[in-house]
Amino acid sequence: MQPRINSHVELRDRSGRTFDSRVENVEGRRVTVARPDHFPSTEGYGAGIQVDLLWAVKNGVYAQPCLVAENKHENNVSLWVLEPNGELSREQRRSYVRLNLGIPMTMALTEGEETTPFRCVLLDVSEAALRCRVTPDEAEKLEKDIVVRAGFTIDQTAFAMTGSVLRTKLVEAEDHRSRDSVEVIVMFDVDEALASQLRRAVFAEQIRLRNLTPDL
Repeated sequence: MQPRINSHVELRDRSGRTFDSRVENVEGRRVTVARPDHFPSTEGYGAGIQVDLLWAVKNGVYAQPCLVAENKHENNVSLWVLEPNGELSREQRRSYVRLNLGIPMTMALTEGEETTPFRCVLLDVSEAALRCRVTPDEAEKLEKDIVVRAGFTIDQTAFAMTGSVLRTKLVEAEDHRSRDSVEVIVMFDVDEALASQLRRAVFAEQIRLRNLTPDL
């Protein structure tokens, strides 16, 4: 079991820190990845460094202990050739980068004949799930495990994500000027290609928002 060429992966160092990378080539048991730009220099960059190679699968992530067998450069890209150095394991939990938003989105029920989308507010999103706010009337349709399609735009990219309702929570109005609302969590059920596209958009939007924030 190995990640595919051009797929997004993460490298985890001995301190548990993770760094984004991608697969450039696979030859036998060896996997060539792009060397992380921000890997700490104290770890060194040459052969012999120990890292875990992480890649996503449904409901978890594979972790393969590796040694850096070769450090090389091709076409102005710094590369690491990784060689397995332990048993492959599957981790049940994965940390996802979550983006706080508060922007408009749409939602439609897809079981049976798809319903007309209604508008709601996207509170935050990751490649695995989203949290949104709907009215109590709309929430009556959103039973646990019901399949929905969520539409939203991040980093100028429109997404239509299919998923199922995990849970809902009533949020009471703080005062007479506001209204009760319901927070809804939707777990996505999409392929890795779409999840990777959303992941890239989330990272890009995080960087854009960070650049808009003045230094304190």
